[in-house]
Amino acid sequence: MLRYLIPVLLAGSLSFAENLITNPGFDEYPWNYGWHIYLEGDATYRPDSIRFLSPPRSCWLSVWDCGGMGSTIELRQEFSQAVNCTVSAYFFLDIIGGLTSLTKILLKINGDWRVVWLSKDFGNPTWIRFHMTFDSTQVISGIRFFVDSYGCDVDLWVDDVYVSGNVLKVKEAGKYGGGKIKISPNPFRKNLLLLVEYPDAVREKLPVTAKLYDVTGRLVKSLQIDPLSGCAVWDGTDMKGKETGRGCFIIKLEDSHGKELRGFPLQKAIKF
Repeated sequence: MLRYLIPVLLAGSLSFAENLITNPGFDEYPWNYGWHIYLEGDATYRPDSIRFLSPPRSCWLSVWDCGGMGSTIELRQEFSQAVNCTVSAYFFLDIIGGLTSLTKILLKINGDWRVVWLSKDFGNPTWIRFHMTFDSTQVISGIRFFVDSYGCDVDLWVDDVYVSGNVLKVKEAGKYGGGKIKISPNPFRKNLLLLVEYPDAVREKLPVTAKLYDVTGRLVKSLQIDPLSGCAVWDGTDMKGKETGRGCFIIKLEDSHGKELRGFPLQKAIKF
């Protein structure tokens, strides 16, 4: 069935997994969602806070020029363990002027925190995708996003973190340092990702098409679902390529013969 919709700006293929949302306990505005981490495999932790539908949201880390004084901010997420796993992160980095800025990603590997990604670059705002695969000798149990600023402003939107492997439990995320963290829509992320889980009986009828209708019943867009990932991306435009307005859209699924898959409940997508 169509389980949930996750807004995301898609760049290349990602490994989609279970969406586990944790509450980090810092300022959550304007929607009451915590930072989210995606788990795949033998995940026994299933909090009630799993959302079927969510607006565009990101964890926004912000540090700023403190009169020449250094300022740091860190977001840390730990979980029990991940073996034979892949870790992917997708984030947006914006550095404004100043002297020095340091952004890095750390992973807890076999109990020790190690820097696995580092950037000292200045320039235009940019999307960055981090991706690493680990074998059975490397147990991953945490991830940290760290920003250190000296004489400049830095904004970092952490959109999606994927951990595939044998992950058992997610701990609360934490804020460290003197900067600012809050849940906020990423203004640079607009697309909607539709994720479908196919029952075995439906796989014979692939490919599946997702059709979006507005509240008047007008067909807005037809999207082909990728049979391997079970995903389709809607860019927010209609059949003519024109940007649609905000609102609620009805989703119906059809098989390769154009027959509606009635075994799926009626679904809705909300564009913000």
